[in-house]
Amino acid sequence: MSISLDFTNSHPLLEEPKPISHRLRYIGGVGLPTPKPLSKDLDDMLSLSKKGNVLFSFGTQIGAEKITDELKNVFVNTFKRFADFNFFWKFDDDTRVVAFISHIGLNSFTETAFAGVPVVAIPVFSDQVHNARRAHAIGIGEIVRKTEITEENLGRALQKVLFEYGHRAKELSSMITALPDKPQRIFLEGIEFAAKFKNLSPHYRLAGAKHNFLVQIGWDVAAFFTILLFFTVYLAVKIVVFFLRKCMIRMQDKNKVE
Repeated sequence: MSISLDFTNSHPLLEEPKPISHRLRYIGGVGLPTPKPLSKDLDDMLSLSKKGNVLFSFGTQIGAEKITDELKNVFVNTFKRFADFNFFWKFDDDTRVVAFISHIGLNSFTETAFAGVPVVAIPVFSDQVHNARRAHAIGIGEIVRKTEITEENLGRALQKVLFEYGHRAKELSSMITALPDKPQRIFLEGIEFAAKFKNLSPHYRLAGAKHNFLVQIGWDVAAFFTILLFFTVYLAVKIVVFFLRKCMIRMQDKNKVE
């Protein structure tokens, strides 16, 4: 395919370091909205908390009505353990939010990292598992498996997120803000550059794209390990057969003596 540039809706500080093509551009956060002032009622509610507020949201795909009453009780009873914090179920982010409980889809992952808020990740499917692992790896999130949501597990995760992960989350947010390359600039300048030079695609195309299927899957490496496997199995069989024969000969000699 004749593709000049690839844009990925992720941020380089949130992904694993990896060798990438010159064609790839990270633009995670390009669509984040500009924060707006809160209404007086919401502002007053956020100000009531002694130590901060915790946002709880599973996004649009998993609404509160889809969570069973039993599971709701688990969440509510766990939240009661942290009396100095206010918990908001599906509430827009704000600077006074000190933690986030989320299914951690890509947008949620990006938003919580940009905002400097640690997260309790409860991944459900798709890329959410990867996002949860990355949040934990970079030190801004704890993972609770969807099949292991108990008051004990949720409480343990909240304890770490509320009292241990805040500094790292703010540090990462500061790093993202300080980066000279902004996603909006990367996206706009990338589009303009590709539009200006129509024949850009061949220059960014990886050499591996020209290789046939066998070369792309590394047939030489696969062949080497296949041969090594067969040789190992063959050698193991020969050793077993050798010792079995030795045992049979000894048994036969013993029988002759008797």
